[in-house]
Parts: sequence; structure tokens; C-alpha cells
Amino acid sequence: MTVSTIRAILLIAIAPLLLSSCSSLLARSSTYADVLSAGTPRAEVVAKLGQPKTVTVVELDHYLVGDSKAPCTRESFLLRGKIPDENLATNYMNLNAMTLGLAEFLLFPIELGRSAASSVVEKEVFVHFCQRGDTSVIVGLPFES
Repeated sequence: MTVSTIRAILLIAIAPLLLSSCSSLLARSSTYADVLSAGTPRAEVVAKLGQPKTVTVVELDHYLVGDSKAPCTRESFLLRGKIPDENLATNYMNLNAMTLGLAEFLLFPIELGRSAASSVVEKEVFVHFCQRGDTSVIVGLPFES
């Protein structure tokens, strides 16, 4: 194998990683990134987003409650703006890797459209809070209805 062949193989292997950042970064971006992340105290979330629309006590959900049996709630907020979507960002990266970056030509305009639409459409966002020590904090990822 010649040096130029090895370089070409390396370039083909690395190119999807270099080309897959725009849509993935947009999917992960958020208007509320400072408060809608795991570990944020409930008081900070309410201070930034206002009082929740609904509050539901979560019982017997081992994913949230775990072994501590701490009280957890699922609260909904009406928001206008982008919500971070880690799963979508991961899916975008996978699509880019499988198509050697060509999916970016389709995903980037889609994500730009989602960003524009999220700034005008109000949606209900659900957040799980569990008691950890003396404060109630976000657990898991927020999700839209």
C-alpha cells in the first residue's frame, strides 16, 4: 500500500466526523440550555421558566426513583424556543457516518427549519424532578409533548 492510498483511506474514514457537526450541534442547541439540564435545582428552573402548568407525582418509576424512594414529580412548562434533543443529535451523527457526510445536505436545512419553527410555536415541555438531598433537581432529559 502506498502512502497516498493510506491517506485516502484515512480521509474517507474521518470525513463523516468532520462533516456531521452542523446539524448535530443545532439539534443539541437550546434556548434553555442553562436550566434544562440534569442536576439543575427546581428553584432555578421555576425562576427562569415560571410556574409549571401541571405537577404530577411520579410513583414506582424505578428509572427516576431508584433505590432512594425519594419523591419525584413530572412537571410541564409552556415554552417557546428550542429544547435540547440529545437523541436526535446522536441520530444525525449516525446518519452522517453511514452516508459519509452526505446526509448533512438534507439534515442541516431540516434542523434550520426546526429552529425557526420552535421560536414561534409554543409547546408543552415535561421535566422530571426528584429530591436529592435538600433540593429537588432535574433528572433525565426534558421532553416535548
